[in-house]
Amino acid sequence: MFRSGLKLFMDVVGDKPIGEITKADIRHYQETLHKLPTSMTVKFPGKSVQEVLEMDNEITQPKLSKSSIDKLLRYVKG
Repeated sequence: MFRSGLKLFMDVVGDKPIGEITKADIRHYQETLHKLPTSMTVKFPGKSVQEVLEMDNEITQPKLSKSSIDKLLRYVKG
């Protein structure tokens, strides 16, 4: 789960050196997490975060829970 969380972060923010990650990047990541459906990689294999967000208007899926978002944020902050 830790690796998939970091991969998700890189998909949203980009592959940046740690020293270049800003608070704005973390905020953007958090805002994006609130828009993502649960089990995104299972339900939409091979799709990027942007592709899933663009599809959101076409399909309705339950969004990530607060505890899932908190866990994903902890992975990045660690």
